[in-house]
Amino acid sequence: MVLIALVAWSIHRAYAQRNVGIEFNAAFPWPPQDATGHVLVRITGDMQRWRYRLTNQGANALVFSYRYRPVWLIIPCVLLFPVGLLSLIYTKTAEISFVFSTTDGNDSEVSVVGQGPPYLQGRIAAVLLELEPTATSPTEPAR
Repeated sequence: MVLIALVAWSIHRAYAQRNVGIEFNAAFPWPPQDATGHVLVRITGDMQRWRYRLTNQGANALVFSYRYRPVWLIIPCVLLFPVGLLSLIYTKTAEISFVFSTTDGNDSEVSVVGQGPPYLQGRIAAVLLELEPTATSPTEPAR
């Protein structure tokens, strides 16, 4: 039984994604309060899909968190069964914060900082880059 648990643990460990530090900055031509609203509307659905919940919302900040059980909990559960099941009470939390600040004039900048799987930084960056308006305005059609 212990051998099966160790084999399962080693396989899971080989394929499990670990949390890494996430850091990203983006600039918007809106004031921080408006940028917070735009990002909140666009990013909340994606963050929920990635199992993060909105836990704190301020005028210039958003905090998403994700609670999970570490992989190593399988060892006390199996080795100390049935008392080892109490180790399932232990959880860890990964948080990602979006902090909005004013830059030049009325523009704003968002700093994304937190912990998450490696793929998440690229996906958050892609979502935020979708919100950034293009540098040139669309041309008007000829009349």
